[in-house]
This record gives sequence, structure tokens and C-alpha cells, in this order.
Amino acid sequence: RQERRKEGMPSGMLKNMIKEEKGLIKNSWYVYCIEKKPILCRSVLLESTDMGSNILSIIRALRSGEFEKYRVYYAYAAGKKETVQGILKYYHIQGVTLVEQNSFGYFKILAQANYVFNDITFPRRFIKRPGQIYVNTWHGTSFKKLGRDLPSSAYAMGNPQRNLLMADYLVVPSPYAKERLEEAMNLNNLYRGTWLFGGYPRNQAFYYPERSRKLRKELGLKNKKVYCYLPTWRGELKNKAFDELKLCQKQELEVHLKKLDKLLNDNEIFYVRLHPFVGDIMDYSRYRHIAPFPENVDNYEVLALSDCLVTDYSSVFYDYANNSHGKIIFFCYDEAEFEQGRSSYGTLEQFPFPRAYNVRELIRELRSPRDYDDVEFKNTYCPYDGPDAAAMLCRHVFSGKKTYLEEKSSGNGKKNLLFYVGGIEQNGLTTSFLNLMAGIDREKYNYFASFQEEWVEKEPSKVGLLPDFVRIVPMAKGWNLTFMEAFASFLYYKRNVDNAFVQKYLKRFYQREYTRNFGYASYEWCIHFNGYERKIIGMFQEAPCKRAIFVHNDMLMEIKTKGNQHLLTLQSAYREYDAVAAVTQDIYDRTLLISGKAENLHVIHNCHAYQRVLERAEEELTFDGLTSCTKTKKELKRILESPVKKFITIGRFSPEKGHEMLIEAFAGYLKESPGCVLFIIGGGGKLYEETKAKVENLGISDSVILIKSVKNPMPILKRCDLFLLSSLYEGLGLVILEADTLGLPVVSTEVIGPTGFMKEHGGYLVPATAEGLRSGMEAYDRGEVPVMHVDYEAYNRQAVKEFMELIDSR
Repeated sequence: RQERRKEGMPSGMLKNMIKEEKGLIKNSWYVYCIEKKPILCRSVLLESTDMGSNILSIIRALRSGEFEKYRVYYAYAAGKKETVQGILKYYHIQGVTLVEQNSFGYFKILAQANYVFNDITFPRRFIKRPGQIYVNTWHGTSFKKLGRDLPSSAYAMGNPQRNLLMADYLVVPSPYAKERLEEAMNLNNLYRGTWLFGGYPRNQAFYYPERSRKLRKELGLKNKKVYCYLPTWRGELKNKAFDELKLCQKQELEVHLKKLDKLLNDNEIFYVRLHPFVGDIMDYSRYRHIAPFPENVDNYEVLALSDCLVTDYSSVFYDYANNSHGKIIFFCYDEAEFEQGRSSYGTLEQFPFPRAYNVRELIRELRSPRDYDDVEFKNTYCPYDGPDAAAMLCRHVFSGKKTYLEEKSSGNGKKNLLFYVGGIEQNGLTTSFLNLMAGIDREKYNYFASFQEEWVEKEPSKVGLLPDFVRIVPMAKGWNLTFMEAFASFLYYKRNVDNAFVQKYLKRFYQREYTRNFGYASYEWCIHFNGYERKIIGMFQEAPCKRAIFVHNDMLMEIKTKGNQHLLTLQSAYREYDAVAAVTQDIYDRTLLISGKAENLHVIHNCHAYQRVLERAEEELTFDGLTSCTKTKKELKRILESPVKKFITIGRFSPEKGHEMLIEAFAGYLKESPGCVLFIIGGGGKLYEETKAKVENLGISDSVILIKSVKNPMPILKRCDLFLLSSLYEGLGLVILEADTLGLPVVSTEVIGPTGFMKEHGGYLVPATAEGLRSGMEAYDRGEVPVMHVDYEAYNRQAVKEFMELIDSR
């Protein structure tokens, strides 16, 4: 590190390298503990965001005498040790060993504990070992949307989802809560554990009135009216950076609390518990009647003694309904903003509780008696709650007594297909997958799509492109290599060394990574649909089910021109996967050169959602924040509506698309046929600026229009006269089919991929040179380039049949 500093390495890069080194050390230690250290009989590790909620109730039950033979560990967040010690001391709890989350001691006990409990998630590194029992109590019935139901963060549900899938027991307080969690986290037909329906451990606090009276006296609240305020985090309501968002919510709350403090009497106290993001920066010293929740006391015991709960969109009101004398009030001063976001399951109006929209209305409701009927509400959302819930859960898990109702997950009887779909980019790979899903038999299998969280986080809305019937299984960030596995990876991918040592550690790594991400669900097939990304290829190769990989491009040319593929990886995969699906006969022939094995190699043509193309072509042309264009939208519309001759190509700004060659061809054509334009539209790629510079250097900026990242190029394509595919190599080039669907004649370079399709359907082929492309433009002028008019109904039926026959036959 000192040498790197001397060399002037940027601090950010240095920090990342140090972080990676620390990660390797912890990965190696955790894997060592998993593989070499035994599970400790009768040991229990519990973890939560803070020592409260269900986990504290379970710890108290474990140390009450009935379960003294168990060794109990609690994992606390960094910087929270004193807080946890204070809670343990307050409740006279002994015999709990504390470990700091993400420390070496933590990963040791995480690997060795016989029982592990959590109310949210264990870290991405965690893998449940055979012999471990995992109990997840989650963190309540959700009113705000979560998981797949929340488009802005669905991409990041991978770690929560895999935690839930690993759990032997999922504890829920109602059938409603189970249905919401199962649907939102896409557990349907994947979860193989047991749902436990019973009282939520934390809610037992509402059933001990003597304890509430004692605590009131202890806190000096005997003759006071006690109100508890628990608002939710508003991260989904405001489009701001995190630090700005924290400050904004703090300032917003302070305005209301200042007004409220002036109106409260000395016989009233208003306890506030905020989300940690905001609570840590709040100062309550300025208030007379407002204070944070008492230190060391279980929050639910404070709620149990209170006279009223004030909340908004937090799920705590589902629990508080167990307080037989307490009143629930919704303080929804920003309801209009919340409703606009529609990030909840329903509206507050569906519940029987009163709402206040400003501080004066809140004061009036605080001092008004409870006058609503919540019997139906309690029957729906908390039907099992009662005293002794934590001990009952412990008896069920540790003693085998059926104190909770059980429901074993069984699924719908259909087999599961898992597709890896890459980054869901605006490209042919995504289009190909969506087209297949548009034509597939939805009733025959359960369909799941996976992608890496980090490829989608910058544009979360991409997840919304996936059809609703396709459930998602995002991969949580990170590849947890050990030192030996990292060394083997370096030798294999960087030095092309392939020997027994390398294969031993790579195989171990990929088997473990598959288990970490997918191994607690059963799949009939794992299908690497996009066919790229070497680590995904290696991981799916180790899947304990049938494996297929698609080949959408000439991979030999990818290696030659871009160096983005690894020959040893492809050779191994194409030989070892159960099925290799080339999307054209041209690609089949090239893939056979790599594998030398024909037995598992098939041609599976891409589907084409031609009806969707026709529909999208009728939509309004729109740009978004990611769109770049060398013309304004107004100028673009004027050109599209003019009678000028319009040529177009669509393909990412990448070398293999041949845009430079096309521009040179068009520049030559333009000298003889002025007054026409060329559109080049790309969803991504690294060469946009270079392409733009090429156009400017040739002095044809007025005639060549570049557009990057337009979500729907069909309104432009429809208004053009000729489509030009200028690729140096391709898979198929689905844009050819899209252009043909919209009635455009097509000129394509005669290269691997599109050539077979063009010849079969009477398309016009030219040499892959600037001269060849120019000759295609001139042939169009002479009326020699016909529209192919392919029968896409028949084409799709055949493509779907090919895919289904492959899946069904093995």
C-alpha cells in the first residue's frame, strides 16, 4: 500500500483495493470456518438492526430458565455495544455473548451456530450450512410496498429474498402478512421451508398490564398522558440525495414538533422514535413535552403503556392494535405527496383509525376518546397475538412442540425455469428475451429472471421491462472469493492456465456462489440467456440441475475484435452445459468450432414480438434523462415529418456495429445524392462521442443524426425509408425483423448471423465494406431492395416450438 501511495495512485482506487483485500481475508476466514469448524450444538446467534423488536423478546425467553442449556450470542451493529449492554443490564439478562457484526468473531459464530435468528437479513456473505436452523421473524406486516412491488428498489431485493429462501421457518403474525411477503419477495414456488403463524414475540408486551403499570411508575409517568410517535422513513417520497433527504426530513419534523410542543400540557408527554437515519441527528433538548423513547427499555413495552400511537405509513399500527386501551392516529401531513407516489398497499382510508393533517387536528385527536371499532382489523392483521409468544416460538423451534400453526410451502406443482438476463439493457439480448416471454406458454412452467444487482442499480426502472408473470431473483452484490480462489481465477482468466489446481478452486468457488445465490430453491433448468459474463457462465455450469446457454453472437469474433470473451470458459461451457442454443445456423457453425461437440448444440431462433413493434411505433416520440441527441426534439420531429429521404440503423455504439464504415459510405453517397439524412440510434456502447466526432470531421453533421438511449426508437424507425445493418458480425440482428415489420426494405452486410435469415426471406446483402453499404443505398434508389414481408406468426410459432421442445425433451 505504501508503494502504491508513492506511485501516486488515486486515493479512491487505493481505498477500493484495500477494501477488496479486506473482503478476501474475511471471505477466506468465513469459508474456512464453514468447511473446517463444526457446528456448535445448542448454540444460538441472534441479530437485528437494534436490540429490540422480536429479537429482544426471544433473547429474554431464552434466558428465562427454560432454555438455559443453550449458548446465546447477539450480533450488534458497530458502535452500538454500550447501548446493547445497557438493555441487557436493565432487564437483568445474563449469559449473552456479544459479537460485533462483520467482525472475524461474528463470521466464526455465524458459520458455527446451530440456530440463527434474524428479523431482517444476514449479510451477503452468509450461507446456511447443513445442520443449521434459520428462523426469520421479518420485521412486521408491511403497509409500504416492498420488494418487486416497489419499482425503484426491486433490483436490490436479492439479499432479503435469498435470506428468506434459506430460512427453515418464516414467522408471520397473519395470513395477510404471509401473502404480502410471499408475493412481494417473489417466494412463490421457490420457498421450501415452513411458515409459522403465531403471536409476534414483540407483541406479547401488550398483554402484561401489570408490567405496564410498573414501568409507568418507574419512568415517572403515573398520572401523565403518554403519546408515542413513530413515523416512517420517507426515502421513497422525495427525490433527493441521501444526506439531503435526511436533513430535509429532520427539518420537516422539527417544524411540526415545535408547534406541537407549544400546545401540549405538562401532564402530557410525546415520545418520539424516528428511523435511525433521522433519529441520530435529532436534538430533543429544546422541547418541554417531547422526548425520545426511554433508553434501555423495550420500545414495545413503552408502546404498551402509552395512551396513543401517532404514526403515518409505518407498519407499527398493525402491532399497536393489540393495545386494548390505546388509540391509533394517522398524522399524514404529507398524504398528497404520499398518495402521488402510490408506494403503499392501499390507502389510510381503508382503516378505521382517525387521520390528522396538521398539528391542531392532531392535538384534538390526542385529547379525544377512542371511538372506532377495530375488531375486524385485528382479526385480519393480528389474529394470533397474545402473551408468552416468544417462549411459544422457542418451544416450537427448540423443543419440537407445535405451539405455532405450521404451513409447509408446496408450490403449484409446476417446474421452475431460471433465466439469467444480464443487465436488462436496451439491446438485442433484452429484446430477444422479452420476445420469447411474449410467445411462451405461461401455464406450463414457473418463470424466473435473474440479474446482477450492480448492473441495474443506476437505472432501477429497467426491472419494469420484465413481464409481471416472470418473477425476479436478483443476485446480491459481490463475489465472495477466497485467496486461493482469487489466485486460481487470476491464473485461469488472466494467464489461461488450466490445470487440476485451478479447476479445484474454481469449481469450489462457483458451487458455493450458486448455493449462496440460488441454492435454496429448486429449478428444473438454469438458462444463461444472455450468454456473456464469464463468472455467470462458470456459476451456472455448477448448477445442480439442467443447464442451457444461449449463443447470440459470433463469439470468436467477439474475442478477436473486443477481447470481451474468454476462450477457455466458452470451450468448457459449450462442452459441459446440457444444451447450447445458437440463435441462427450461422452462429451454430461458429459455436461448433469452439466446442467441437455437436451432441448438445441446437439452433433456437429468436422470437419476434411483431405486434408490440407495431404498437410501439404508434406511440409518441419521447426522450428521458439518459437520452442524448445531436438534434433537439423539435428539430427531430420536423425532419421526420419532412419528405426528405431517411436512412436508419439501430445498434449500440460499439465497434462490431460498423458505424464508422456506415458513416463513410453515407458521406460518399451524400455527394451524389444530397438532401437525405441518416439516423444512427444506439441504446448504449462506448463509442458515442467518437462516432459524433467522426461525423463532425467529415462535415456532415446536418445530415447524420445520432441518438443515444431512447427507450422507444420505433416511432423514428417507422418514418424512415431504408434500414441499414452495417455490422461486422452479429447474432441475428433483431432490428432487421423490426424494420421489416414496419414495412422498411433492409440492406444488411453479408456477415455471420443475419446472412442466413436474409437469404431465406429474400433480403438484400452487401459486402461488409463502406463500398458495399454505399452500393446498397444506390440499389435502393434503383428500386432493387424489396421489403421481405416475413410471416412472423409462423416464424414465432416455430421459434417457441424449438425452445419448448429443447426444455421438454431433456
